[in-house]
Amino acid sequence: MFKDNEGESTNFTSSWKKQKKLREHSSQTSETITYEVGNQTNHPQNAQCQTESLLNLMTAKIHKPERNEKDEVELGHFLTAVESTVLKQLKMNNATVELYSSIMKARKGLSEYSFLCEYALHEKAAVVDEKGDTSLEVTGLSWSCSGASVAVSYGSNETMSWSEDRSYICLWNMDRPKLKLDEADQKLELESAVQTVQFHPDITGFVAAGLFSGVVVVWDLSKDEACYSDFAHNDPVTCLCWMENNDNNSRSMRLVSSSTDGKFIIWKFKKGKTSSILKYEKEYVVSSTSIPRSFGVKGRGSLGVTCFCPIQNFDQSASGLGGQSSRLITAGAGIVVGLESGLVLKCSLELLESNPVTFVYEAHKGPVYSVEWSPFHRNIFLTCSTDQSCRIYHSLEAAPLREIRTGWVGSTLMAASWSFTRPTLFYVSGSSGKLEAYDFTQSNVAASVDVGEKKEEGTVNCVELNPVRPDFLATASSTGYVHIWRLGAGLVSGNEPLQHDCDQLNMLAKEAMARD
Repeated sequence: MFKDNEGESTNFTSSWKKQKKLREHSSQTSETITYEVGNQTNHPQNAQCQTESLLNLMTAKIHKPERNEKDEVELGHFLTAVESTVLKQLKMNNATVELYSSIMKARKGLSEYSFLCEYALHEKAAVVDEKGDTSLEVTGLSWSCSGASVAVSYGSNETMSWSEDRSYICLWNMDRPKLKLDEADQKLELESAVQTVQFHPDITGFVAAGLFSGVVVVWDLSKDEACYSDFAHNDPVTCLCWMENNDNNSRSMRLVSSSTDGKFIIWKFKKGKTSSILKYEKEYVVSSTSIPRSFGVKGRGSLGVTCFCPIQNFDQSASGLGGQSSRLITAGAGIVVGLESGLVLKCSLELLESNPVTFVYEAHKGPVYSVEWSPFHRNIFLTCSTDQSCRIYHSLEAAPLREIRTGWVGSTLMAASWSFTRPTLFYVSGSSGKLEAYDFTQSNVAASVDVGEKKEEGTVNCVELNPVRPDFLATASSTGYVHIWRLGAGLVSGNEPLQHDCDQLNMLAKEAMARD
């Protein structure tokens, strides 16, 4: 009925598990080869050396060379042949020893209060025209930030109408081994008379120039390209000054120009950009309505600007170091301005309104052609005018602290400049053709020299001290010549310590506070 049933077995083969296969292999590295080498150093050897005794040296016979009569005869013939030449040269040396001595003393600064003319430069294309007459005069000077090069502008200060004569900006490098006195190293020809020129005080290779037509030009020396302003003054440009950049763009540069139309125009451009132009940014107008009537200004027109300089916000006399008046307008610093009417103003180029005047000083009796801030004091500045006077002002006092008058009868002052190494010394020049150094603590002239080529003397329009090499000074003449002078040690360092002169300047500044 029921019985056990045994079914057939069933196998399932794995799909992933496989039987391992084994295989035997053998490997053998190459046999290591070794060998032995012997090394043995050299055997040392002993040596002895004995010098001769002092007694042997003293008793030794000195060898005397044999006398050669033939050589003595030849030597006699040679001395006889050159005797006349040697005697002639000795006489020349004796005759010029005093001249060379004075030159070397002047070069070394042993002549304390003196001017030594190192170079008399001129551009022959600008000074002499086709007829052989003098055509252009030097209207501006500027030293490079390295102190090696000087920029010279050629134009005319007598032209009262539009001129089509060629004008130039010329550059000379004082470090060139073969300096050409009658030909500039670099030259830019312009279609209008150049009235002023200014190197950038910090960045090399950029020269700004103002033209008689009212246009402003920036010359890029590395590319030998000039970019012109897209706007112009109504009158000739009288002064230029570079500005500190107000943004973080290192390629952007700013420039301020003034004119006899009474305007200050701020320009902006980007260096390194092809076909770049000077872009008009902002302008300020010095108007007669912004001047108190007590100063005698009448009318409602603009007042002509002749010169200006940046106000310095540092006091280097506190540290006792040498000074250097920067030509860069810094943020919040402002400027001091000289006018055709003789007025001296303090202005700001950061105001929202177009009137920049913030303070008025007592006026000169003639046009002010030079304003210079002291490199040793934050509140002292210098002016010079055609009324034959130089004045020293305190920035917080309307009346001048000192007035220095020259003894030039019938002559006018055209330029003045502070010394970078002596706080109480400044230089003046003018139509008398003289360059003079004055110390306001003394009653007499410290040094004086006539500037001119032989009998030909003219007005000395500009005086520029080298910002890096304090013993060099440049003057510009209406005859078209630029003279590079080496200053004596007395004009550079003086007889008193620097701190003594700084104290004298501080005492002068305190006079303004005592008046209040």
